[in-house]
Amino acid sequence: MLRYVWSFDNKTLSESDNIPIRKGENVRMVFQNMTMMRHPLHLHGHFFRLVNAQGAYSPMKHTFDIQSMGKITIEFDANEDQDWFFHCHTLYHMMSGMARVISYEGSPQNEYARTGYRHLKREDNKLYPWADLAVHSQGSFLEANLSNNKNALEFEGRLNYQGNYETETHLLRYLDKRQFLAAFVGYDLRDNKTLRSTSDTEGGNRRTAENNRNFRRQAEVGVYYLLPLLVRAELRTDLTGQLRAQLERRDIPLSNNVFMDIRGNTDREFTLGFRYMVSKYASLSTNYDNQYGWGAGLTLHY
Repeated sequence: MLRYVWSFDNKTLSESDNIPIRKGENVRMVFQNMTMMRHPLHLHGHFFRLVNAQGAYSPMKHTFDIQSMGKITIEFDANEDQDWFFHCHTLYHMMSGMARVISYEGSPQNEYARTGYRHLKREDNKLYPWADLAVHSQGSFLEANLSNNKNALEFEGRLNYQGNYETETHLLRYLDKRQFLAAFVGYDLRDNKTLRSTSDTEGGNRRTAENNRNFRRQAEVGVYYLLPLLVRAELRTDLTGQLRAQLERRDIPLSNNVFMDIRGNTDREFTLGFRYMVSKYASLSTNYDNQYGWGAGLTLHY
């Protein structure tokens, strides 16, 4: 749900499109909904028996609604001559990958393959962007993301009005079925001119001196893991071998309209922010950054 990638058995339509069956079989399918949303599931071309406590009197359906954390069993006679589509009737779930084709052994190319099926398979792997831009009294803060069902390009930038800036760009690949674990490569670019101390710029090896929290030009690799309570844990290293660990939690709901963000890492960087949503696209916001200080202003959401 966090990335809005919907699937059956942790695979989208473009990754695993067919459920193979044979004509004449009695097909039984068991569904367990482990998400926090309900799913009305619809099977084209067939009526099925919704197996329940009524036994032989179980109702015949072509759509059933499975509740969050619910379990449902259906069965039907495989008596068709062609393939048929099966999908979630919440259409943005279907478009992001929650669909399959009930595929009869030896069946000819079906209407979905001839018409919109190939297009639909492309839908769940499209690139989708989002961005948050906070314009505050002490500086501007941008977070942007471009992702499909397995990869993401993330950008984070901070700029204050004294000319200090920081950017981090990461290309992620999600590795496990539930997409809790991701590996990334990236680049950290920063120059906080007014925050650099004498020890940051004088003495010692220049490469080591530049590799600090206020002046960086470093490629890096690392991993993310999503902990309970949606806390994102990160461990990274740059090319000099300097490690950094970080914990982050975004969008902590304090009410229907008020949200909190918090982040801290072993470079002794700490941020805390609050947003009051006034519309889908804008929030009144305030934040504290231990390098840039307190500020307040407006956050725009895309």
